[in-house]
Amino acid sequence: MALIDRLLDRYHMRKRGWQVLEFMAAARYPQAMTPRAWREVRSMRRAIARAWHLSGSGSQAFREHAVPEVSVVIPAFNQWGLTRRCLASLSESSAAHRLEVIVVDDCSTDETAASLRGVAGVRVITNARNEGFNRAASLGARAAQGRYVVFLNNDTVVLPGWLDGLLAAMSDADVGAAGSKLVFPSGRLQEAGCLVWSDGSSLMLGRWRSPADAGYDFLREVDYCSAASLMVRSDVLREVGYFDERFAPAYFEDADLCFSVRARGLRVVYAPASAVAHVEGQSHAGGFAYGAANVRGPAHQQRNRGLFVEKWREELRAHLPRPQRPDVREVWGSHSGTGVRVLVCDQRWGDPTNPISEATYQRFHELARSTSRVTLLTAGAGPSRGAGRLQDAGVEVVRGNTAARGRFVRGRAGFYDIIVVRGARSRTPATATLRRHNPHAFVAFNPHELEGARLRGTVGGASGRDALTWLFANTDEQ
Repeated sequence: MALIDRLLDRYHMRKRGWQVLEFMAAARYPQAMTPRAWREVRSMRRAIARAWHLSGSGSQAFREHAVPEVSVVIPAFNQWGLTRRCLASLSESSAAHRLEVIVVDDCSTDETAASLRGVAGVRVITNARNEGFNRAASLGARAAQGRYVVFLNNDTVVLPGWLDGLLAAMSDADVGAAGSKLVFPSGRLQEAGCLVWSDGSSLMLGRWRSPADAGYDFLREVDYCSAASLMVRSDVLREVGYFDERFAPAYFEDADLCFSVRARGLRVVYAPASAVAHVEGQSHAGGFAYGAANVRGPAHQQRNRGLFVEKWREELRAHLPRPQRPDVREVWGSHSGTGVRVLVCDQRWGDPTNPISEATYQRFHELARSTSRVTLLTAGAGPSRGAGRLQDAGVEVVRGNTAARGRFVRGRAGFYDIIVVRGARSRTPATATLRRHNPHAFVAFNPHELEGARLRGTVGGASGRDALTWLFANTDEQ
C-alpha cells in the first residue's frame, strides 16, 4: 500500500493516463469507488477541465481597489506557465470582489519577471535573492491591505465560488483561519483539512477519496489547513507575526500558523464550499527544492517537524498517538476526549424540495458549535438545497436509501454518544441496528427523553441542549 501511495502522489502530475491513476486509487481505496463516487469524481474533473481551459486563454487583468477586502498573496519561483493559469483563474472567478493580488517573485530565472510586468492590476514584489516559500509569503502578507489575507500557491487553479466559500466560513467572529477543499487534477480529493498526531506527524483528510463524500463535504474545525489556499484575518496575522522563520524556507509553517491562531482562542476551519485544484509539488519545482534554497524536501520536513514538536510540545500532549492506519481513524479526530458526538435520524430533511428554515439552520449551527460532531442521517439522493445549508452550518449530512444508511451505521459503530430518532418507533429493525452498533449511546425517541439525567451536561452548554430539544420538538417543516 505504501508503494501505491507513492505512485499516486507522483502519477497525478502526469498530463495523461487517468485510467491507470484510477486503477491505483481503486486498489488503495476500494470503498471510495462506488458508482456514485465515480460520478462525483468525473463531475469534479469536468469542472477542473473547464477552469483549466479558461485559465489557459483568459485574461490576467485585475481591477485596482483603494480599499480591498481580500488580499491574495502568491509566492512564485519560476514556473510562469503555472502562475499565468493561477492568475487567469483568479481573475475569472473573483471579479465580483474587492480583490488585491500580490505576487512575490522569489528571484525567478525564467520569464516570470518580464511577464508579470504585463499583468494589469497585480502588485509585484521582487526578491533580490531566493528566500523560499516561508519568507516570500510573509513578505507579501506584510504588504497586504485587505481585511483578509489568502495564501495561494501558484500551482493552483481556483474553481468558481472559491472565495465566497472562504468568506462565508470567516463570517463567524471566532474563526481565525479557513482553508479550501483541495482536489487533484484527476478530480479526486487531495485534502479536506489536516490532523496532527502527538508526534507532530500529520494526516491529510480524505486523500484520494470522492470530493463529494459526505464525511468531507461539511464545514468543520481541523488542526490545520494547507497554505496552498488558506485565508487568515489580517489583524490575527499581525498578532502572530506571520510565518515563523524558524521553519524557513518551507514546510510546517502552515501548521504552525494555524496552531498560533488557535492559541489565541480562535478556530481553524475547513471550508468545502471553496474548491481549488492543486497540482501539488510544482510550486517547489518538483517538491525537492525551492529555488536557490536547495533544501531537499524529505530531510527538511523531518527537521521542521522536530522544531514544530519542540514549539508545541504542551499542545500536542492532548493529541492522540499516530495510529497504525491513520486513514481508518480519520473520523475520530486527533484529540482524546474531543466531546460529545450526536447522530440525528430524520427523513424530513432528505427531500430535495424541502427548504431549511432560518430557525432550523441556526439551531443546527448552535448544536454543531457545542459538540464534537453532528451527523444528520436522512433519506434521499442527489442535490438538496436543505442539505447544502446544513453542511455550511457544520453538520455532516449523510443521505441514502435504507441499505446505504445501514452501511453507514455499521461503519460508525461505537462512534456516537447521543442518537436522536424522529418519526420512528423504538422497536423497528432500523432502531435495533442503531442500538446494536452504539450500545453505549443515549437513544431518544421523543423530546421528553432529552430532559433525562443521562443527557444533562453532555452537550456543551445550555445553547446546545436547547438546540437539540428544539430540533426534536419542532414540526414546522414536516
